[in-house]
Amino acid sequence: MDVKTRIQSLAHLALNPDAHLRVSFAKPSMDANLTRANVAPRLPLELLLLICNEASQGTLAVLSRTWRAFHVAALRRLWPTVDLRDRPLRVIRSWANVLTRNKHLAERIYTLYIALPSVHRLSPEDAVKISHAFVACTNLKILHFYRAADDQRRSLDWVLFLCSFRLKEFASSYFDDWSIRRFLGKQPAVRILHLAHQSLSGLEADEYTNRPALPNLIAIKAPAELFPADRALRRIEMDFVDLTALAGLARHAHTLTILNLISVGNAPTRAPRCGFHLRHISKILPSLVHLAVVDSESERYADSQTGSTPCEVPPSELLSSFKRLETLVLVYGSPKSFTFGSCGSSSDPVVVTTVAEDTLLACSTLSRAAIGIKVQNEEKMYIASRVPSGDGLGVQTVVEAHIDFEAVSMFWV
Repeated sequence: MDVKTRIQSLAHLALNPDAHLRVSFAKPSMDANLTRANVAPRLPLELLLLICNEASQGTLAVLSRTWRAFHVAALRRLWPTVDLRDRPLRVIRSWANVLTRNKHLAERIYTLYIALPSVHRLSPEDAVKISHAFVACTNLKILHFYRAADDQRRSLDWVLFLCSFRLKEFASSYFDDWSIRRFLGKQPAVRILHLAHQSLSGLEADEYTNRPALPNLIAIKAPAELFPADRALRRIEMDFVDLTALAGLARHAHTLTILNLISVGNAPTRAPRCGFHLRHISKILPSLVHLAVVDSESERYADSQTGSTPCEVPPSELLSSFKRLETLVLVYGSPKSFTFGSCGSSSDPVVVTTVAEDTLLACSTLSRAAIGIKVQNEEKMYIASRVPSGDGLGVQTVVEAHIDFEAVSMFWV
């Protein structure tokens, strides 16, 4: 019996501790009751921890409710990371109630992902419970705090303003200019920052609040106007707005290792393509290690003189300036942006696979090249990687049925 099968058997035994006993419909004697109590399984701590490490969070929750022996061991896995995204309000309310009554559990939480429902679904009692739960998480280091898609609130000071935690990573789609400066001013340990609210105009000081110092900030995912001018960043994810923002990345040339560049849907009529970005980025940031470029979904690509759509330059011809590049992600937003001298080539798996593999082989430092293609309502991701083959390394390409940008992005790694 292999280790995995043994673990499954032990977990089954834990969930059904009396399964090995003979079923009897006779009234048990006192001796029988003592026997049943004495034969309950007693697993070594090492096996308990091994089962907890292998089990899913759902299985762990069942185990800890079914058999007391698992309760303490399961706490190591169940509470340090809590993910409440896409969970109904009743689950969030239950979580808040548990933390309010059990402060020792709140103190175990290190990472929290949460999205609150829209304002009209939150009662004053809910707001108080959730606020108290946040305050109880005194050891929280990573917080991703998102709003519902239909929620137009711009501040959640009522949730966070009393919290004493010191975050290292913070992501949020809430807050206006004043409240985000106020909150970040109390978070000097933040290293990774994601501000998704598009109406934020900047972090500069005003007559009421100072600009947050953020002395430890190394990574930011936000509009370019929120970047600190006096900080050399290592990771950046930003929307492409104009060439000025792209040129501004040059001041991070000596420190920046990860760049995600996203062309938004409202880009200019002559929105640059992946090849344009590759060419310019290779000149100003040749020391990048991980690069991702997401093309605009707009099909308004045309030459200003002829009105025709010019052919894109294959990415394999634009990588010679990169000296350390290890991963490359290119997402082409429309068939017209993926025309390497062949009309309709984006719908041909052989052509796209060849482009991905040629891109990988064109740069000796690359270990992975991913090409995402959007054609009408369908999308595919072609991921070419170097794999051991015989005496050296070969190339293997995997085709995914959808584009999961976060799965291939290196920003959060």
